[in-house]
Amino acid sequence: MTDSDSIELKIVHGGEKFKLHIGCDKTVDDLKGLIEVQVGVDKEKQKLIYKGVQLKDGKATLKESKMKRKAKLTLIGSKDNPDEMLCKKAFLDIKQSYDQQGELLNSCEKEWDNIEKVI
Repeated sequence: MTDSDSIELKIVHGGEKFKLHIGCDKTVDDLKGLIEVQVGVDKEKQKLIYKGVQLKDGKATLKESKMKRKAKLTLIGSKDNPDEMLCKKAFLDIKQSYDQQGELLNSCEKEWDNIEKVI
C-alpha cells in the first residue's frame, strides 16, 4: 500500500485520541474492526461521526465516504471490559489461524489434483 492509498485518521473517544492508518479502499466496517482492536469498543456498539454525520453504510469505502487525510472522527460507544477483550482477541487469533490452515489445505488439495493428472 502506498502513502496515497492510505489515510491517517484521528479518532476521538471521550477524552482519548487515537491515530489510525487505513487504506482508502477499506470499508467503514473494516474501520470499525480496526477501532475495535485498537480502542476496545465492540464494532456493533460503535457510532462513528464524520463531519456531523453518522457513518451508517458499513459497506461504503472510506473513499466513497469522502474521508480525507487526517480526518477527525468522533466515536461513541462503551469499551468492553478487559476480560471480554481478551476473549475476543483469543477468538480472532484462533479464527485467523483456522483460516490460514484452510487456505493451506486448499493449496495442498490443488497441488494433489495436479499430481494426480500427471500420474
